[in-house]
Amino acid sequence: MTARQCTASSPALCPSRHQKRGATSSPRSLSFGLTEVSGGGPTCARSRAGRARDGIDYNQVPDAVSQVLTGLTDDVRVVMALIAVFVLAAGFFVDATVLIIMLTPIFLPLVRELGGDPVHFGIVFLVAATIGNFTPPVGAVMYAVCSILCVPLGEYTRDSVPLFLTVSAVTLLLILIPEAVLFVPDLLFGP
Repeated sequence: MTARQCTASSPALCPSRHQKRGATSSPRSLSFGLTEVSGGGPTCARSRAGRARDGIDYNQVPDAVSQVLTGLTDDVRVVMALIAVFVLAAGFFVDATVLIIMLTPIFLPLVRELGGDPVHFGIVFLVAATIGNFTPPVGAVMYAVCSILCVPLGEYTRDSVPLFLTVSAVTLLLILIPEAVLFVPDLLFGP
């Protein structure tokens, strides 16, 4: 890839664009660049998510969501599929860390109330939230990968569609076959 094709803005993340001929990048500058990319933005978002979570608890949002979802169905797998779709859609616009902080107190009591396993819920929730990290328009991992590999956003998005579909299918399988998730914990700790 030539220096003109590289679209990254940080010298540490895309050395071919910013270095003089014959110069090499040190691991220290690369690690500094990665730290620079993930600076204060996520910390501020986590702080705001914590305050929003407190408001969610105060306004009894978990109870309202439980009533709506149990009004639709009382099957824990259908509820987990609805939760996964919601978290996946929210992950397109909100970072996974913020989703975890804000939505776990809403959905976990509902899953427990319906007899679902908290470990199963956690794995499905995290996989669905993680999908949002590599999808446009907000995907933090997507931007980091595009910067490091010097790949245009459109090319990354086009090439990641099979991965997105595969991970979505795996999430559906994890919902439908909880034994796939709970095999190791049951083996270690008992059912």
